[in-house]
Amino acid sequence: MHDLILTGGRVHDGFGSLPVTMDIAVSEGSVTAVGRVDGEFTGLRHGRVLRR
Repeated sequence: MHDLILTGGRVHDGFGSLPVTMDIAVSEGSVTAVGRVDGEFTGLRHGRVLRR
């Protein structure tokens, strides 16, 4: 389970390549998955859902 899953975001690699659409999962304050993230999240700490 993840604390937060950001889906469909544009990720820049920092080397000048074009951005890529990816998901990012965060658990306990650290990025734990990048790419296509499937799974559940533990809940929303601030009661907000961010959607594209």
